[in-house]
Amino acid sequence: MDYRLLIASLLWGSLVAIALRAALIRTSDNQLQWKVCLLTFGIVLAAALPVWRLKSLLYDGEINVDESQLLSQAMRYAIDPLPWRSVDGGSSGPLNTWVVLWAPLFGLKFNYLAARITSILCLWSMFMGLALALAELAGRRLALLLLLPALTFVLTTTNLDFAFLSSEQLPSAISAWVIYLIARQLRAPSRWAAYGIGLLTGALPFCKIQIGPAAVLLFLAAAVVLWTRFGASRNLLRWLLVQSAGGLSVPALILIPVALGGAWNEFFQFYIHSALSYKNTGAAMPAMDVSALFFSVREFGFLSVLSGLLTIFALSAAWLNRRAFLRQKSYLWTFLLSFIYLILVAGSILKTGYPFPHYLMFLIVPSVTLLGVSFIPLHRVQQVHEETAPKFNRLSIAGLCVVLTAIFVQASATVGDLVRNPVLRGNWGSGLHPIGEVIRKLVNPGDSIAIWGWAPKFCVMSQTPPAFRFSQSLFFLDESPAFQEVRGFYLDRFLNDLEKSRPKLFIDAPDEFMWPGYPHGIMARHWALPVLSEFVRKNYSLLGSIESPPGKTAIMIYRRKEDGPN
Repeated sequence: MDYRLLIASLLWGSLVAIALRAALIRTSDNQLQWKVCLLTFGIVLAAALPVWRLKSLLYDGEINVDESQLLSQAMRYAIDPLPWRSVDGGSSGPLNTWVVLWAPLFGLKFNYLAARITSILCLWSMFMGLALALAELAGRRLALLLLLPALTFVLTTTNLDFAFLSSEQLPSAISAWVIYLIARQLRAPSRWAAYGIGLLTGALPFCKIQIGPAAVLLFLAAAVVLWTRFGASRNLLRWLLVQSAGGLSVPALILIPVALGGAWNEFFQFYIHSALSYKNTGAAMPAMDVSALFFSVREFGFLSVLSGLLTIFALSAAWLNRRAFLRQKSYLWTFLLSFIYLILVAGSILKTGYPFPHYLMFLIVPSVTLLGVSFIPLHRVQQVHEETAPKFNRLSIAGLCVVLTAIFVQASATVGDLVRNPVLRGNWGSGLHPIGEVIRKLVNPGDSIAIWGWAPKFCVMSQTPPAFRFSQSLFFLDESPAFQEVRGFYLDRFLNDLEKSRPKLFIDAPDEFMWPGYPHGIMARHWALPVLSEFVRKNYSLLGSIESPPGKTAIMIYRRKEDGPN
């Protein structure tokens, strides 16, 4: 018997039972019963997440190169925390890496365990924020029930793209709390909530730049809520100033030191310019693959299908209550803004052109938000007639039906995934790479390593920081038009970092990871760049090589000449 699966199933069943108990609370004003349900739900969820993810939590190996990149960047930030001076980051902003810096404070290394604990904390925070938001929008009785479909997916999915710390999880958690604060403003405006909305929306673009447009929309939505409460008065201006002050806080805390530290140019080139000029060129996936990301239940797109089901349910609920929406223009505006929010986030995912499943994590918050907003009119009516309403009214039954339907579909998808992902079964082996031990024997504390290729996992496995800000060197050789304009700028920074850091080892590993869609062999050895080849020849000696799997080039290890004979 698989006791882990049994315990995981019991914990999931407990979450369902708590959600049903909350639905049976007779009086919406009984805050004590709701708080007990929410607290118990949070405690059980905090236990369920690590139990369901135990195999990936204890897997000491790379699941996705993005996770290794975040960890290797954290090693650089631990030395120099100034964004863009020591870390490129690409579309993933500094907050996505800083969030891992808690690890050494608790005696942990920047390893995969620390990353996956961070992932669990982000997911727990996201669902608790959504639970509170749904309680404000749809009422306490249905809040936990309506949360269960998305929560069940994240708990039970065997898709490896949801088993590691992705750069979508922290901004999703922050977005959930923004939604909660906006929902609170609908009921009882607070200056602290206004400042919090500004603070969190201002932080979102520094987590993941693709979420920037959605952050702007959420900020404007909060402003619309204030306008509906105060109209064109001086009070409105004061509240908007408070919210704007919050919105400027995080950018100021990050960008002022960046400017003073001489990294302003890097900020625009590596973060702003790269996002605005990005075009999917040679690495583009076929359109049918992108469609599969959104519409395939049995493959990677189940979360988008689930979001679609919740959206359809939300639209149906809104249609049934269209009279209430039309009578109360504030309801209608809230619903429209929520729908635009979902479309905007979906567009940011499709823009990349790459069907990576972890991008779909962004869909959870907007789809659940839209579902909650669709219940606002019924929730308001229920508050007025609560004493005469039955314990389990038609609204509760409808919510339970959509929950059970979504969970049934999820169960079918999970069974299919188990067949295709045997790596998640009990015989999941060690993820150790032999080069980790090799590097540890060759370096001393304070040393760094330079990796030619896309293998930040070498830094994680050896616990040795990278010598330069880039976690990959593919784009230095990319001949596509998208990179021609900035290729010289990137290369200058790459060589400058190499000169300054003088890494102990230079490791040539061009085949360890290849960007999907690129033909094999496009990532050449380091001598494809004459200036780099000359630097290595003058300063390094070849120690040896490690054989790679068939079809891939061997990993070549060079040591700095001044550190002794071969």
